[in-house]
Amino acid sequence: MKLTTCNSRPASGARNGSIRNDRAPLGSRSGLTSWGALSQADLPPGPNQNNQIAPGTGVALKAGMTKAGASLISSLLVMAVGCGVGDDDGGGGDPDPNPNRLKCTAAFTLSGTFTEGSPARPVGQGGCWPVGTWTFTATVNNTADVLDITGDGQGDRCGEVSGTTPPTVESSYSFQVNRVEDPSMDGLVESYNYLGSSPDFLRVHVSEGGAGDCEGTMEFVSQDAKQWWIFKPDQAGTTINGSGEYNLYLEPRPF
Repeated sequence: MKLTTCNSRPASGARNGSIRNDRAPLGSRSGLTSWGALSQADLPPGPNQNNQIAPGTGVALKAGMTKAGASLISSLLVMAVGCGVGDDDGGGGDPDPNPNRLKCTAAFTLSGTFTEGSPARPVGQGGCWPVGTWTFTATVNNTADVLDITGDGQGDRCGEVSGTTPPTVESSYSFQVNRVEDPSMDGLVESYNYLGSSPDFLRVHVSEGGAGDCEGTMEFVSQDAKQWWIFKPDQAGTTINGSGEYNLYLEPRPF
């Protein structure tokens, strides 16, 4: 059962449409005493020096409280009576199971070759030296785990989700990494050239790490920005392996 909600400003820390409950007795907050009559010693002196209270009178204000404080307490009491404690109307509920607005996903397995370019790796140089040509193919991997979008415990694979098809891929993917001396600074400047012709190419980058000496990231986006291909080729010596993913969105994605 949902109780009436007051249209009042929530206390600091309370959500809109709800009343904060500090779990302290009402009489211990905002200058309220415990319900019942105060002792005579709690009352301020007045015209009646005996400070008598009519028997059975309940007093909710401590001595010295101002009229403004009394008004505030009266307002709080009215709110407490009028609002009650009921269902939280603060916009809560189950979280969105699909915040990224995905329709389906797929996974890829990559394999290919790396051909070293110039300048060659310096003698004794370790780590990532990506200079050269990277060429690989992408194969849809139907055994890899994919994202469970609907929350039913099953991966939502493109081609299996109603109204979708498996992702398409190019016959191969290739890019070139170059390093040249920069006359204006001490060191090499790295650049990248995409060697394909797909209009969906977005960007490519290589960094140290991954499962090999170097790890690349190559991205393609459809013209409507709903389909995204992300490849992660790993280079070790002359061999390229790796993985990738495909995401089909319900709405265009910014990039």
